[in-house]
Amino acid sequence: MLVGYVRVSKNDGSQTLAPQRDAMVAAGVEPNR
Repeated sequence: MLVGYVRVSKNDGSQTLAPQRDAMVAAGVEPNR
């Protein structure tokens, strides 16, 4: 089982989790992990 971790360093909305989440899913990490 693969577990992923995504984060952004800014809370002002200029960064999003979507690109990181998409990369994790492409690498085989289940979306709920």
